[in-house]
Amino acid sequence: MKKMVDDNLVKIGIALVSFALGAFLTRFTMTKKERLDINAKKQETSNQLETEVISTYNKYIEVLAKFDGSIQVTIDDFIKIESAGSAYFQSLNSLSNSILSNNTEKNSIKNSHFQKVEGGYLKSIPQHYQTLQNIAKKCDIPYKGKFDANNYQSMAKVLEKYA
Repeated sequence: MKKMVDDNLVKIGIALVSFALGAFLTRFTMTKKERLDINAKKQETSNQLETEVISTYNKYIEVLAKFDGSIQVTIDDFIKIESAGSAYFQSLNSLSNSILSNNTEKNSIKNSHFQKVEGGYLKSIPQHYQTLQNIAKKCDIPYKGKFDANNYQSMAKVLEKYA
């Protein structure tokens, strides 16, 4: 019985080592076309995420501009700004997660994505919460929201990694 268990363990060990070596070797033996295909997919992902970030940012700025031009501050302003901000910050978070998982093109990270994540994390998000607090005060809404770095860990990790 012990010999049978030992034989099975040896077979399993050989299979695992073979699998690991095979995966390791194929990583370094990809054809040029395979590498180009992977880079093209990463560029496509970068472009899609960039478009999403720009779109949600523009909507957020549009809502803020309408609010800034309004004479009377309403709860509706609060809801629109909170909603547009959440969509924008979620798109930045998705971009950050993609960067951290190496699914985006490296030059796009350096030339564009990093700046967007940095601007969102360091400026837009803290100002967003200040704006909502100011509107809440004016509308007499109980609101205790504030910038919490724990909610934006992916963005912080991107800033640490690429700064």
